[in-house]
Amino acid sequence: TLTPSFPIETSPVSYSCLVTSSPAIFSDKNIPDVFPNPFENEFQVDIKNEAFLKSYYMIFDVEGNVILSGEIESSSKKINLEGISSGMYILQLTLREKKYFYKVIKQDY
Repeated sequence: TLTPSFPIETSPVSYSCLVTSSPAIFSDKNIPDVFPNPFENEFQVDIKNEAFLKSYYMIFDVEGNVILSGEIESSSKKINLEGISSGMYILQLTLREKKYFYKVIKQDY
């Protein structure tokens, strides 16, 4: 029996994946656009496929706290983060069974 000479981590490990709206990387034409990024007070989400209307969004800070959430009922939704501190946030879009994650940056200009 072989015994490793180094400690083995047995606690659960979580992974995350960030998806940006770069069309050069992703060929899925249904991936929503998020712009501008970085933004000052608000950014826009464009849903390209009408079958995904009535979708949901959640915005998280870097510690995983939900800052804002809501519903997207049309092909274009402006999300306002006025009054929220500048920094990096994670936008999660839930379109039926699919989830898309975006890193969004709020900057003061």
